[in-house]
Amino acid sequence: MPKRTVKNDYILSRNTLAIITRDHQDCRSLILEQYYQEMKSLDAPVTILNRTCILYGADFEGRRKYAQHILKTDKKIPVSIIPQHGVFMFPTAATTNRNCVWLSYYRISNYQMHNDFQTLVTFDEGSLLIVDIPAKSFQRQYNLTGQLVAQSLKGIVLPDFGTCPFLTVQNNHFYNSAVIDQIDERKERILKLQP
Repeated sequence: MPKRTVKNDYILSRNTLAIITRDHQDCRSLILEQYYQEMKSLDAPVTILNRTCILYGADFEGRRKYAQHILKTDKKIPVSIIPQHGVFMFPTAATTNRNCVWLSYYRISNYQMHNDFQTLVTFDEGSLLIVDIPAKSFQRQYNLTGQLVAQSLKGIVLPDFGTCPFLTVQNNHFYNSAVIDQIDERKERILKLQP
């Protein structure tokens, strides 16, 4: 069973996988972090997103308007929460919908149709989550977020990291650094097992 704690004043990070809207007296958000960590918060998801955005230099509404401008849409807008750290979140429904789940773009390794109305999401560290959104709509949200990522990171050059700190280039392909770390760890374990 996952460890569940109550967390007030939660700040998103690279460890955040998803924020699930809850409509309970003792819990407005259920936060999923890597390795099956769960936290409850009395704050609504948008409050958590806004708090993190402000900490990193802009408010949620400003980041949302930027995404609207880039993507030329005003429905279910993905948001660059901490672009310099690769934290981009997208909603599965309108932010006012009590079934809305905010997902971290770079933490998703796979998604597939669960049934006609739900999508099964696999995160990069192995966690699974079923969300109430058809796979086709999920793909639209995922692709929109990819467009936002591409536009947001244009021209960002960081010392000693190349153009993007959370992507790694190997054999002329871009990989999520977390995936590369997992591959390297597996290689080390295999090498230790060999005589």
